Amino acid sequence: MEKAHLISKKRNKQRELSSKEAELGHLDRQISQLKEIKIKLVSLKEDVKAVKKNVKSVVDEKRDYWKGDLNDEWKDNTKNNLIEAGLKAYIDKVDTNLDEVNIKIMELENEKYNTEGFIGDLKSGINWLGTQIENLFN
Repeated sequence: MEKAHLISKKRNKQRELSSKEAELGHLDRQISQLKEIKIKLVSLKEDVKAVKKNVKSVVDEKRDYWKGDLNDEWKDNTKNNLIEAGLKAYIDKVDTNLDEVNIKIMELENEKYNTEGFIGDLKSGINWLGTQIENLFN
């Protein structure tokens, strides 16, 4: 092969490498942003669970000064409308969003692993299983 042809091939490979490195950098930035969102969602979920627990403890308190139908109605309304329909539903929606963020992080990480050949395939499989387990216990 002639020198000019080899130099041209080398430049093309260097451009391909630069392009792939830029893609990987972009994927890393996206993953980083999603991980920040995930941390915020986990924190939000814990905060709302604490509020739910506090509201439930207020509802379950024994009151010597407030008894009867009005108290029972208040307890039922609070449990049904605020705790179950409101806070529990909100937590469920945060869970759903957290699952979606986990899946998107996994997809982006697996996209990176695709550049690593057989080892990347193994990492992708482990990553998929880890995400499924995390979402199951989320």
